[in-house]
Amino acid sequence: MSSWPQTLALVGAGKMGAALLNGWLAGGLPADRVFIVEPAPARAIVDLAARTALRLNPRIEGLKPPDALVFAVKPQAFAAAAETARPLAGADTLVLSIMAGKRISDIASRLPQAKTIVRAMPNLPASVGRGV
Repeated sequence: MSSWPQTLALVGAGKMGAALLNGWLAGGLPADRVFIVEPAPARAIVDLAARTALRLNPRIEGLKPPDALVFAVKPQAFAAAAETARPLAGADTLVLSIMAGKRISDIASRLPQAKTIVRAMPNLPASVGRGV
């Protein structure tokens, strides 16, 4: 039995989001369980999506809420990201934020249907695969 979520949405695939994604994939998360919402993807993310089964910027409409929804955007971009991703935050979706300065109440106010919200603060070692 896998401990990975059946579906995972990553909102924001900048440096830290991409580092987390690469770590998850290296750790065994199947790429076909992942989709990325990133309005300006780096070349490395575009190339990764092209050579794997992960989906980059799929149409949000019609997607079922994922098991896990990870926000890896800069805090100032959260309002727009939350608006885009709101349909993905279902009642059974774990919402994980790695945004500095955004409280759980900030996230809950933008995603009221989400019941489980967690904040985590990865650091520089996480970005090179050496963090916790």
